[in-house]
Amino acid sequence: MKPASIIVLIIAALLVIFGVILCLIGNSTANKDGMDLFPQIKDGVPYIKQEFSADEISKIELSISNATINVTGGEIGSYIEFINYNPNLYDLEVTSQAISFNESESLKSLFNIWENGFGFKGYRNLLNPNSLKASGDKTINIHLGDSSLISSLTVKGNNVVMNIDNVQIKKEFRIDAESASVEATGFTAGSGIYVYSTSFEGIFDSVACGLLKTETESTKLTSTSSDIRQIDLNTESGVVDIANQSRGDVAEFDITTKSGTITVDGTIIDALSYSVRSNSEDKQFSYKIKTGSANVNYTNTVDVNPETETEAETENAEG
Repeated sequence: MKPASIIVLIIAALLVIFGVILCLIGNSTANKDGMDLFPQIKDGVPYIKQEFSADEISKIELSISNATINVTGGEIGSYIEFINYNPNLYDLEVTSQAISFNESESLKSLFNIWENGFGFKGYRNLLNPNSLKASGDKTINIHLGDSSLISSLTVKGNNVVMNIDNVQIKKEFRIDAESASVEATGFTAGSGIYVYSTSFEGIFDSVACGLLKTETESTKLTSTSSDIRQIDLNTESGVVDIANQSRGDVAEFDITTKSGTITVDGTIIDALSYSVRSNSEDKQFSYKIKTGSANVNYTNTVDVNPETETEAETENAEG
């Protein structure tokens, strides 16, 4: 055998050995981060599961398009599922404080061999062609355990549908999307809910937050049995229907519309504005709603003297 052939064979063998070592290191690194080296295939589509602890993760940041996000509290463990995402069209980063998912529209990441040491994507996905067959509906499921209480959840993108059930967030929930739909039940966001969207549809049931702030062109918002302390809502068109549940009637209102109607506690206001000022230091609610052609309906369900459990037990015993 010629010396040149021997040299080529030696180089080829070294490359094979080096490739195996890289795969082993990549697999070890992925396992330490709680990730799979390759996306799994579940129900015929790519599937990634990322576990996390609320003691380590305080923020979840998602940048996506054309997807449904389901956020559920009260689960046994905390983890995120990414379903039907082409592994070469997103970046998933897990740091000591945050989980960040950024969907890309370019295949350039396919050629990313070196990314933060050993990247999650790269040439190795070419060896796993099944993982590249993502098409159709994309879904992200966020499961929060009983002990999980993240500080913030941020979603950016376009055509986002969100379902939130039995979830508590310490600080804020923020969504910035061209088109967004949010249905929330039993949802608490300590400091506030922020919505910036061209078209927004929200259904809130038993939602509590310090501030609801929206900047939209079109809004269809229905809120029932909720405890929203402050509202700063600005929209051009749509319907705003708020039924707030409170233990008192000390509130301040500043509702204006250019051509829509304003209804307060079932009474249509014969004007394009409705204003109530309060000098009380115990002001419980402050609502500033500014619209173009939208109709605004507000109902306040007041329990001035809420019955305590002791009083209820006494009345039942006497009865």
